[in-house]
Amino acid sequence: MRITNWSSVNAAPLNSASADTPIAPGNDKPWACAPVDAAVLPTGVQVWAAWLDVNSEAIAACWSTLSNQERVRADRFAFERDRARFVAARGQLRAILGSCLGAEPRNIEFAYSAKGKPSLAGDFARTGLQFNLSHSGGLAVFALACYGMVGVDVEQIRPVPELSALMERFFSAVECAEIKKLFGEEQLKGFFRVWIRKEAWLKATGEGITGELRSVEVLGPPGEQGSLGGPQNDFRLPPLSLYDLAPAPGFLGALALAPH
Repeated sequence: MRITNWSSVNAAPLNSASADTPIAPGNDKPWACAPVDAAVLPTGVQVWAAWLDVNSEAIAACWSTLSNQERVRADRFAFERDRARFVAARGQLRAILGSCLGAEPRNIEFAYSAKGKPSLAGDFARTGLQFNLSHSGGLAVFALACYGMVGVDVEQIRPVPELSALMERFFSAVECAEIKKLFGEEQLKGFFRVWIRKEAWLKATGEGITGELRSVEVLGPPGEQGSLGGPQNDFRLPPLSLYDLAPAPGFLGALALAPH
């Protein structure tokens, strides 16, 4: 098993658009998601975004590709909207991976770490393709990498009444000081930017959001490893690079990558 279509993913089909012009909500076609600030992703890395609030026909198409395990998970959701978003996210993930691997989406196998991080299983594991996904509100972001660890996170920008308390609990003293220099909407965006960088980092390592958020310092220019802090409180940090994403208006994202 090998990656057959890396240079041009055509998942059902994918539409390419810049981060400033995403496809309108309700459309079930993913679009390419580029980093902000004109940063360029390394070769062998792709990021896609997709809306999850789609019509019943699109949900049915996604459902037809899911495994029995995924269908059981979907049926556990108490609210139909949450169930539909889960089905859409997993179906889109399978479509993107299927296009890369030259495989039927329904035939792709997944394995899960002890903390729930998904990876390719069976014959697909031998490709070395790594992936991660995240969703917030009605938007999902998918990251693929031909090598090493990869993690992605997305958050819808929204008021955070407990912002100060969350910063004190999960951010380092340096990060708190930098965000407190900002005001109003810029401070809110600064908070989310740091938060999602941390989550992307911990998702890449497989620690998940239960990891030591306060021990991971993520300030610094996008794509630079050396500016992201060192081991603190005996929490060893892997050499990951971070990139900021703007997948759609009102959303912020972050991507964590192992060095090539």
